Amino acid sequence: MPEPSRLKDPHGQAALVTERSEDGAHLRLKTEDGRETWIDSRLIEGDRLTVPLLRETLPQDTLEVVQERLAVGRRVEETGIVTIHKTVSERPETVRTDAVHETVSVETVPVGRFVDGPPEVRQEGDTTVVPVLEEVIVVEKRLRLREEVRITRTRTTVPFEETVMLRQEEIVVERDEP
Repeated sequence: MPEPSRLKDPHGQAALVTERSEDGAHLRLKTEDGRETWIDSRLIEGDRLTVPLLRETLPQDTLEVVQERLAVGRRVEETGIVTIHKTVSERPETVRTDAVHETVSVETVPVGRFVDGPPEVRQEGDTTVVPVLEEVIVVEKRLRLREEVRITRTRTTVPFEETVMLRQEEIVVERDEP
């Protein structure tokens, strides 16, 4: 058996370890007033016991067991009543902006000249020029630019106004005591 060591319980009562079980799981303690008891060695932290020593001697086959349990619960407690009223109101709102309208005019311009190859569609400012070709039989076959179609875009801005309904929600909270 190892040498006896001194321990103190949470109340400051001192005890001497006089014997250890073969597996080392239990210790026999003797208090200063001569009482003896067996305890579980897991109840020792350093040189302190985590439980008070018993005031009476326990039989050799009895072990001291101390366990605290915590019970956690919930309860519902009414602290007041909340009433919420939601209202939706509408108000007229006038929207002012500019509306864009686009018109297209088509004009045919006779050209009547011969060309070596088909001209590309081209842009002249706001006007798109689309060449119109025809084959003409001459002593030889050549391309003659018969006419051009000129497409011009005109953009005008007109004031625009319309009244629309906008909705707004409001919340009123009333609290009543229980």
